[in-house]
Amino acid sequence: PVEKKYLSTLEKHKGNDCVRSQSSPLRRALKHYTQSLSLDPRNAASYGNRAAVYLRLRRYQNAVEDCSRALDIDGGFVKARARRGVAYAKMERWGEAVADLEECVASTTTTTTNGEYEVLLTRFRKRWEEEENRRQSKVSIRIEEEIDEWGDEGGEDDVIEEVYTPGAAADRRRREVMEEEKKLLSESFRKVTIVAPSDCDTDSDEEW
Repeated sequence: PVEKKYLSTLEKHKGNDCVRSQSSPLRRALKHYTQSLSLDPRNAASYGNRAAVYLRLRRYQNAVEDCSRALDIDGGFVKARARRGVAYAKMERWGEAVADLEECVASTTTTTTNGEYEVLLTRFRKRWEEEENRRQSKVSIRIEEEIDEWGDEGGEDDVIEEVYTPGAAADRRRREVMEEEKKLLSESFRKVTIVAPSDCDTDSDEEW
């Protein structure tokens, strides 16, 4: 086990050298970090560094997964949490990005690093707020459209419920169509009279 940890650390250093080098492709660094983890699956640093490479390669979900593994091993690994927050932001999962950066700011005492995290946190909060405002705006537009469509047949509360309940508006319209068809069919039956054939044992018309 000791030898494997030593070899794992060597592979991690090779990966770091590839990241620093201008000539080495990032995928080579990825290969070294992966080899490091195969030798020591509890190497949180290799998970964190591989996540950084995934970020550069725009493989954001992979970055989130590696950062989460690193944090499972070392819950105080602030860099891994920050990288996960950045990956969430790249996927526009602003709430999760904000939560991670808030944790980073709260647990970092170094002024420079803390300032960097605060800048990211402010940016992510702003984007999250903008996204929420757009979402609320879309909801309001849909409510107005539903109110215009249904007129006075239902109250605004019913429309709001339909907006937030998937398929509710469609179900309501389907029920209304069924009721209309039922009414039309009933009126048609009352108007149509079929005369029974003469060989039938009946003295009256059979009404359908």
